[in-house]
Amino acid sequence: MINRMTLAHPTFIQPAAPDALPIIAMHRGTDGYVPFQRRTAAGQFEGVGSVKASEMHEVFPQFIAPHVDEESYFSINTMHLRPWQINQRSKIDPRFPMARWGSDQLRYLTSCYVDLDCYKLGMTIGQCIGLCIDAQDKGLIPPVSIITRSGRGVWLFWFLRDDENERAPVRAWAENVSTYRKIERHLLRKLGSLGADPKAIDPARITRVPGSMHRQCGSRVNYWMQLDSSGRPFSYRLDDLAGRLGVRPTKYPASIARAVNPKFRERGLKGYNALHRKMLGMFLSLLAHRGTIVEGGRNHAALLFSSMLHRCKIEKTERIESVKAFGERQCLPPLRNKEIADAIREGEVHRKFNSYTIGDWLKITPAESALIGWPAEGSRPAESDITNTKADRTRTRREKVRSFVEHPQRIGSTVPTIRQIVDYVDKMMGERPSTGTIQNDLAELGIVNPRRQRRQPPDSSPCFATSI
Repeated sequence: MINRMTLAHPTFIQPAAPDALPIIAMHRGTDGYVPFQRRTAAGQFEGVGSVKASEMHEVFPQFIAPHVDEESYFSINTMHLRPWQINQRSKIDPRFPMARWGSDQLRYLTSCYVDLDCYKLGMTIGQCIGLCIDAQDKGLIPPVSIITRSGRGVWLFWFLRDDENERAPVRAWAENVSTYRKIERHLLRKLGSLGADPKAIDPARITRVPGSMHRQCGSRVNYWMQLDSSGRPFSYRLDDLAGRLGVRPTKYPASIARAVNPKFRERGLKGYNALHRKMLGMFLSLLAHRGTIVEGGRNHAALLFSSMLHRCKIEKTERIESVKAFGERQCLPPLRNKEIADAIREGEVHRKFNSYTIGDWLKITPAESALIGWPAEGSRPAESDITNTKADRTRTRREKVRSFVEHPQRIGSTVPTIRQIVDYVDKMMGERPSTGTIQNDLAELGIVNPRRQRRQPPDSSPCFATSI
């Protein structure tokens, strides 16, 4: 039972400098990274760096706080940095990796949130917070973990915890991200009367650093933590929070979960197996982002979904049930039974779809392209229409590889890695080759594998010595 007197008299902490306590409470010492960025006096954003959550309490006061005193932001959810991204250092403080965030880099879901721009409705912050407390008391929303006053508005955060470890946040697997997005959309509808920002629903969202200065308001960001009976901020299992809000959690059939969730996926997947599962994950991420597929792309979407499930070797019974559920629940208006049956049948023909075709069929917007990865609708380059044979595509691809390797300034001063070449070819041609294909291309072109160029000879000496 919530103590009404405790909630009725909020005591906001008003830091005189950037305060890491709410950030540490939110990210809870995981192995993921928290990116920080700031806005310059000219209004431009610049990345400060990414800090490992488990090291936040050690490095923030001395190394990060001096850089984030004004107009500064951090990611609500924790990011995953790949090895080559960890090696790319911040220009502001080279002790840290560059600040990177995005839906494709999510590692942990730490909090659901809502951004209330109450000032746009002529409402004071006190009035807004009072209505939020009333909503809690009436059971309209679960108790909030942290409330921050960002300047003219209010942010509400609900901490998420793992099903098995209540002190850890939730892994950002496709199934969980889908549920997370449903919760965000529902919070937006439920709190719309308080000025909820319709754009603030992305799991890769950033928010102001507690204690940092909001220049326009001339005040620092302050916060109030609501504690449960154990003295810790309120936290919720993802499905529990969904249930309290009346949201149906996303639950994939077992074989689809094994295909897209790392928890169940076998290690060492390579080549087309890995590619097909990645494509299925991208499609599910798009569904989670949109919620529904509207008329004009429904049949193509059903065909793509069916084909991806088939190529991922999803059991036929689950494949049929999944496509049927997609057509009936996530298409607006729902697909007819015949249209669903046609998609299931056509999906078994082993079709391989070009990335640009997928972008056109699904009407991918530029924002969705940046979020999901497929090219935006109408962005197909002319050359992709004239290289129709396999030999033509191979020849074009190898020319792209040669050009990219011989002109490394396109990605910076370092020699491109195999993965960077794969990403470049995918971007330029809309066809994502495997790492083995690129290695074969390099061999045919007589180019030494860039990844091996980085390795030191066995008998080489280290460039520097480390003393303890």
